[in-house]
Amino acid sequence: MKSLLLTVIISLIYCGATAQKNVIDSTIIDNWMSVSNGTISNDGNYVTYTQRKGRTGHAELVIKNLSNKKELVIAGGDMVKFTDNSHILVVRLKDSIGLVSLKDFSIHYVDNLKESRVFSKDNHEYLIYKKNNDSLFVKSIEDVTIIKLGKVRNYWTSENGERIVLLKPTQDSTVYSLSIFDLNKGTEQLIWNGEGSDVSNLVISPGNKHYAFLLPNNLHQVFYYADGMSKAIPIIDDQTPGIDARFNISGIKGFSGDSEHLFFTIIDKELPKPLANSVLVDVYSYKDEQLQSLQLMEKRRRDYVLVYNFIDKEIIRLQYENEHIDLNPGEGNERPGIINNRIGDPFEQSWNPLALNNIFLIDVFNGKRIKLQLYDNIGFSPDRTYMVGMDSLSKDYFTYNLLTHQLNNITASLPIPLEDSALKFTQDTRQISIPGWLPNNTGVLVNDRYDIWLADPNGMRQPVCITDGFGRSNNITFRIIGRCWMGNRVIDPSEPIILNAFNHFTKDNGFYSVKIGKPGSLRKLTIGPYIYDVEDVVLGGMSPLKAKYSKRYLVLRNSATESPNYYYTDDFISFSKISNVNPEETCRWEKTRLISWRTPEGKLLQGVLHLPGSFDSTKKYPIIFHYYERMSDELNRFQVPGYTYGLLNIPWFVSRDYLVFTPDIDYEIGYPGRSALRAVESAADYLSKFPWIDTTKMGLQGHSFSGFETNYIITHSNRFAAAVAGSSLSDFISDYNSIMGGGQSRQFFFEDSQNRIGATLWERPDLYIENSPVLFADKVTTPLLLMSNKDDGIVPFTQGMEMFLSLRRLQKKVWLLQYDGEGHHVLIPKNTIDYTRRMTQFFDHYLKGAPEPRWMRDGIPAKMKGIDGGF
Repeated sequence: MKSLLLTVIISLIYCGATAQKNVIDSTIIDNWMSVSNGTISNDGNYVTYTQRKGRTGHAELVIKNLSNKKELVIAGGDMVKFTDNSHILVVRLKDSIGLVSLKDFSIHYVDNLKESRVFSKDNHEYLIYKKNNDSLFVKSIEDVTIIKLGKVRNYWTSENGERIVLLKPTQDSTVYSLSIFDLNKGTEQLIWNGEGSDVSNLVISPGNKHYAFLLPNNLHQVFYYADGMSKAIPIIDDQTPGIDARFNISGIKGFSGDSEHLFFTIIDKELPKPLANSVLVDVYSYKDEQLQSLQLMEKRRRDYVLVYNFIDKEIIRLQYENEHIDLNPGEGNERPGIINNRIGDPFEQSWNPLALNNIFLIDVFNGKRIKLQLYDNIGFSPDRTYMVGMDSLSKDYFTYNLLTHQLNNITASLPIPLEDSALKFTQDTRQISIPGWLPNNTGVLVNDRYDIWLADPNGMRQPVCITDGFGRSNNITFRIIGRCWMGNRVIDPSEPIILNAFNHFTKDNGFYSVKIGKPGSLRKLTIGPYIYDVEDVVLGGMSPLKAKYSKRYLVLRNSATESPNYYYTDDFISFSKISNVNPEETCRWEKTRLISWRTPEGKLLQGVLHLPGSFDSTKKYPIIFHYYERMSDELNRFQVPGYTYGLLNIPWFVSRDYLVFTPDIDYEIGYPGRSALRAVESAADYLSKFPWIDTTKMGLQGHSFSGFETNYIITHSNRFAAAVAGSSLSDFISDYNSIMGGGQSRQFFFEDSQNRIGATLWERPDLYIENSPVLFADKVTTPLLLMSNKDDGIVPFTQGMEMFLSLRRLQKKVWLLQYDGEGHHVLIPKNTIDYTRRMTQFFDHYLKGAPEPRWMRDGIPAKMKGIDGGF
């Protein structure tokens, strides 16, 4: 009954044949129109976006007045900035700047520019630009005032725009001078000059009264100037006490907020060099903190941070070997910094104690440290009163009060599962994150996989779910709009908060609103079969952009049948379209249907069926099963047409009258191959019930991890007529002890990551045998096209070759493509086109009965490589 119903639905929708349209080919791909880089003015009345033909083709800047619908198109334009009052738009062209009056779209051009930038002073914008003859000018964007500053080698502007530091050469460029131009007073003061020297890496203090710069001479001198001094003076160099003789000064990071400290970096003078006539041998030892292969990859000169105290004239080193430091010079709250200390390879942290990330809180003025029991996702509250981070073992989040030194677990009492087996080994299984803080640190917001909670940073009050648990009970993920790393933003609780929402069952996306502190205030604004903005899944989208002085937002929307286009909204209920690119209307486009079915074990799975726009239920169609983890969330995602560089480009094949089905795979730890087989076979069983599926013409395509799954499926099933596996594993045993291109061991992939064995080779050798397709190659009846490249730094080339050699020895139908200069994916355009062409010919032959191309029938002799493609 269900089969009949779906057939009737599809027949009703598709039997009315559409007008003949073009198959997607290179012409359509090269001329595909798309929009990007959308922005909105502060008053919300103007929008700009880039409209581009092809991936790298001709681009236009489109400017629209949302009130009167007028628009201006500037070929080759690149939007720079709206003025704060929304009167002028600054547009960058090839060698000029256009100042667009938003009132009437008239343009004033500043031509023959070498470089330019916009800066603000007293809420007014200025354009500073250098002509091709190196003459520097400052122009008020709002009026005709222009200040000529002479020829310069380089220049720097202060944060508030009041000061401009000028590096000027003499006519023969043998002597340079450094001067400060005061934009308020119109005066220029010389602070330094030197013969044969250049100036690099100049920094200005937050109050614009202190300056430091580096001379890249033999001593690497750092000079300092402050208001009231007659000239800049050297304060430190390579020979200053506190700087190890093995290092040179390499750069200046900035002043502290009080300007009493200067942060700078040093670098190794040189790396150790092998002795003459020495034996070059890598000695691997079980005591090595890191594998020799990884050490050799990381063998390079490195920078380390130090701090100079102007009062004590003292230098303190803050950063050492194997450390990363996080500080914010000039912010005024930089004193607590973070040191990440990790000696070993992070991929070994499940068994190697040296691979754990040790977190220290460091006083960046005196170097004193406090070790914290936090390991991952470290951040601060906006005012840096609290540090927040995750314990990698419990997956709980903790706050650390920098004033009281109190550590508080803020998520232990969240009534959510400690682990989601569906996410194990591929994501943080609890999916906890921090989206923001309330004013004065009165609360910290916490995301779980579905809902949003208000927690007490001091751990005294129980967390409160501001989304009322609606997300988890309805399989919807809520997130506050506007992505923010580690929640370093203040959320105003007096205003309704706009949330993006993604329904994991229906795949609908949209927006809700909620008021913090008001239970039951969660309100649906809009949700439907579109992609607006989705976090925590691969769909992406664009976070809505709010006008600074208006409640208007710019959003990007797309669907399976509609290209991404810009809209504006004032309420997230109604949306007005701004851009209008619809290239899909010119070609054979697809439609999608969400399919749900049960495996023989009773597990409910979902997948997306991609059908041609001209689908005719009275015909039979070949079908390609394409999979990678969970792809059903992409039901409403617009699939941009192109060539296949790894994962299958679905529109390319659907336009050629293939059906493509993307089933989700539900994984059982230890049995990734069997899990894929179970999902794909049960999907094939379900779809085989429909008369428009040609059950003798079913194909498989996978890449990387799903390439392994392809190899596994064809060694355990004979129902598929053709298969393509790119950059695929074939032997879990040999790959377990292989080395990645970056020097790391691949063991972690099996023990703790995507390969999902969950045990070492010696703990469960049976699982490694079970998941090694090469050991079952004699069972293969499906013709196989492999793609594996010698420069692949993720899956070794030998994995593809093992599968090829095994099938060749067994006299099975197998081909292997190896592209010079390519890695895990085929990215060089000519190679991507070639790979897509060969894959298409392969499927056309086995799934459509097309003639076998010569490269498949006869092969190509090695001596003809690059001469004869065999087409």
